[in-house]
Amino acid sequence: MRGHVRKYEFKDGSKRWAVVLYQGKRVSPKGKLVDSYRWIRGFQTQKTAQGELTKLLKSKGDGTYIEPSKQTLSEYLARWLNTIESNLAPKTFERYKELVDLNINP
Repeated sequence: MRGHVRKYEFKDGSKRWAVVLYQGKRVSPKGKLVDSYRWIRGFQTQKTAQGELTKLLKSKGDGTYIEPSKQTLSEYLARWLNTIESNLAPKTFERYKELVDLNINP
């Protein structure tokens, strides 16, 4: 688990701080293994950025860190329904699907 704090400047001369969190190795679109980093920008001071980095590294160490994704709620619910279908009674699954379709994904 690695990370660091970095200062960056805007074109107008104002400065902000960013947290750079190492996320491990990823497969690039070209099929090669590359390092992956997540930048969290917009901190006013170095101290607030360092506090956020400490919090993220702690949650990563505890195993409670959840990587952000661009998955929509409807995509998640479709995957969830497919996952739990085998563990539910047919009528229960039918009701869950009906609730999702009528109330959440109209």
